Amino acid sequence: MANTEDILYEARALGIYDEVMKESRKLAKKHPHMEVADRMDKAIIKIKNKTSYDMKGPNENYGV
Repeated sequence: MANTEDILYEARALGIYDEVMKESRKLAKKHPHMEVADRMDKAIIKIKNKTSYDMKGPNENYGV
C-alpha cells in the first residue's frame, strides 16, 4: 500500500489525476468504510491498467 500523497503525485505526473479521483469517489460509494489510501491505491491501479502510455502521456486509443 502506498501513501496517499505519493499516489496523487504519481497520478498528476501521469496525467490521470482526474480519472483517479473520479474512480476513488466511485469506490467510496461502494465501500464507505475503506480507508482513503486503499481507495486511491485501487483507483490508480485500475486506471493504469485501463490506460496505455506513450511518449506524449496517456493514450486511451490503444489499451492494455
